Amino acid sequence: TSLVISQMQSRGTAGGNDEFIEIYNGTAASITFDASWTLTVRNATGGLGACVATPSVLYTGANQVIASHKHLLLTASAYSESVPGDATFGAGIPDAASLVLLHAAATVDALCFSYDATTTGTLTGCTIAYTCEGTPATNPHDNTASATSNADNSLERKPGGAGGNGTDANDNATDFSTATPADPHNLAAAAVP
Repeated sequence: TSLVISQMQSRGTAGGNDEFIEIYNGTAASITFDASWTLTVRNATGGLGACVATPSVLYTGANQVIASHKHLLLTASAYSESVPGDATFGAGIPDAASLVLLHAAATVDALCFSYDATTTGTLTGCTIAYTCEGTPATNPHDNTASATSNADNSLERKPGGAGGNGTDANDNATDFSTATPADPHNLAAAAVP
């Protein structure tokens, strides 16, 4: 019924800042991504003893118009994919975190992702609860600089690609799968499906 986080890459072939976030408009009307829209991130890599209490604002909307069944692509400083971003964000995305899309300070969508039992435990067990939808998705990136972790992978909302990104069962582990290679879409890309 609104915008959703459709794809996220927390690192890529160019390292830890090779990041992007893709937002999908699955509605029948255009939506203006103005300053009432924000994306926040809350780190979950530190374990239960180091729970981060407050999320950081990654990006605030800048009046981009997302047409029906199209995407907005936000990128970080070392973004290396061939599809150009529509805007940039400054802060980084940890490899385990809660990424939240808000409209007028109300949660519209959330993507929690982890890479091992410790980071899953952080997302599900902190005394100040993380904003998540069901079970965290498994991030293919594991907070290391290895070739495997710095691969060209992302978490993409199903069905993905030409099928669009409309699956929303309110469970991140069910709604997202690993896209290899990553498949970002920007405002200029064709509408899907």
